[in-house]
Amino acid sequence: MANFFETRMFKPTACIALLMLTQCYAYVECDIKPPETSSSQFYGHPNTAMSNEIGILNATQIECMQLCRKDARCLAFTYAADTQECATFDQDSVTGPEHMETVSGVWFYDMQGKNLTQSYFKTCQTSNGCRNGGSCINDCSDLGYSCACPKQFYGRFCENEFIHEYVFKTNIVGISSRSNTAFTYKNNHYLVIAGFEGVSESLTKVYKYSNTDDVYEYHQELTGTSAVGKLEKFIINGQLYIFAANYKSYGLTDYIRNSYLYKFNTQTGLFEQHQTFSTQAGNDASYLEFDTNHYLLVVNHYGTAYGIYSEVYKWDFASSQFIADYSIQGYGAFSGKLFAVDGTLYAVIVNYYDDAAGGHAVKSQVWRIKEKRRYIGYFIDQHNRAMTGATVQSGSMTIDYCLDYCSGQGSPYSGVQLSSHCFCGTAYSTYGESADSECNRVCAGNPHEKCGASWRNSVYHTAGSKGLIQSLDESNAGSTGIDIFTNDGDTYLVVVNHLSCVQNTIVYIWDASTDEFKIHQRIPLEHCPISTTVFKVGGEVFMIVPTFRKLWIYTNVDADLFTTTSPIFKLEGTMFVKYGAMTSHSCYGITFFERDGEYFLGQSNQRNGIDGTKTDPSFNIYQWV
Repeated sequence: MANFFETRMFKPTACIALLMLTQCYAYVECDIKPPETSSSQFYGHPNTAMSNEIGILNATQIECMQLCRKDARCLAFTYAADTQECATFDQDSVTGPEHMETVSGVWFYDMQGKNLTQSYFKTCQTSNGCRNGGSCINDCSDLGYSCACPKQFYGRFCENEFIHEYVFKTNIVGISSRSNTAFTYKNNHYLVIAGFEGVSESLTKVYKYSNTDDVYEYHQELTGTSAVGKLEKFIINGQLYIFAANYKSYGLTDYIRNSYLYKFNTQTGLFEQHQTFSTQAGNDASYLEFDTNHYLLVVNHYGTAYGIYSEVYKWDFASSQFIADYSIQGYGAFSGKLFAVDGTLYAVIVNYYDDAAGGHAVKSQVWRIKEKRRYIGYFIDQHNRAMTGATVQSGSMTIDYCLDYCSGQGSPYSGVQLSSHCFCGTAYSTYGESADSECNRVCAGNPHEKCGASWRNSVYHTAGSKGLIQSLDESNAGSTGIDIFTNDGDTYLVVVNHLSCVQNTIVYIWDASTDEFKIHQRIPLEHCPISTTVFKVGGEVFMIVPTFRKLWIYTNVDADLFTTTSPIFKLEGTMFVKYGAMTSHSCYGITFFERDGEYFLGQSNQRNGIDGTKTDPSFNIYQWV
């Protein structure tokens, strides 16, 4: 019989010999926690055994425990130390007491609390609870599988049918916030609420969901956060990060301050500061993975003037940090978004105010960040180089590094060679073409890309220039909010105008013939719309527009001024139509998230609904049903 640790790496649908049974399983590999960090509980009964075992093998006690935890069928196991015999059972002392018996030298263990990362075998086939046509998918959850529901159903087992309404679920009182994010990581559910500026300083707080109590429980604070404009969560190479854009220092008019990238420590279960960014009223952030690279846009709103630059950063695999890649001129930039169309990377910057010219009439803009790569082929090189232009060698070499370098040299072609070399030129095929299969050296600066080989160039057309490609029509009324989404093959952009509290929100659609956005729909709004969130659920597309206050100019601060209705729209065909509304209290941001097959909206409010002050505002969670 193979040792347990020799059999834990299985290929999907592989036939394996396990527990003296040979079967073909659909396999899902998950990390197995070591015993000292396991959340499982084991209840031992001395001199007790059970009949009707599902498997027997020789193993250590720890291996026996891990084997039971790994098998979704296993509810209990026995272990005899003198013979090192391990037996597993699909019943425990509660469900199968009639099978228990007294046997000297054998310990019997009930297994409870299997909600941890583990491996499962054939769970979909043995315990599929999916309903209403849901498809079973083996995974690493506490059940060992999840259900992919038809679009009209939701729930962990696809047991509920959508009626497309929101209902109040719960709230967390005491945090004045502009931004929040909620996500699942390694089978745990987290909620992060960014403190902004209430009656006292409030750091950004992380909450962890308790399945037992059905509540989010306080977990930790993110040190260094104060008046956060935006949170952005993302995963790079399996590692979880959160970026917090700090708008200012609490109680001060100090807008030039650091923002931070936090990394999740899987050993402690806590977020830790990983990288520091110099920002100026950091108000938004946008992450996007593009061409095996990772980009982060950080939007700066104000320094000592509104005409300042926002920054696009690119992930450096060698240092596991972001490095500055491109600066974008902004004018009181309030928000921004990275997006890709047809292999080209773009950024939209929503400009709010130009104190040098135009004021709120400044337009929002679209910038090209990275043009679509145009690969030519794989070509032979010799000592008398085939590409005779400029050359550079770098331990951070990537395809984009070489493309940008040769573009700056004015060369039409770029060639990467032997992981770290870049050649530019007006020709590349002097010695003929080679097979692509010979391109086998990973790039020094990105292990997910290939950069030629010895005396072999991977050749590309040099990238087009970065820069401004469009100023958006009718985005010149103090724009503040943005979202981008795709539907039925089309790319849409939504820009929220804020000036005077009564403005059109503009929906644009991408025109592939001009590589620009054109106006598609105008939606008249009131109550000072400030941002927008588009979400897809149950086969439908919805948009909610958070609103800030009822009047642009006011004298009295009261609950009525800041109690507004944030409208909800539904996409019918290609046009949004009014669908409903949600009561808000100076709401800046609403996020949409999923948890165990159910869907929720997290609403960040800056003020309370009692007297309109910043004392004890309510962060609200609504369930979408």
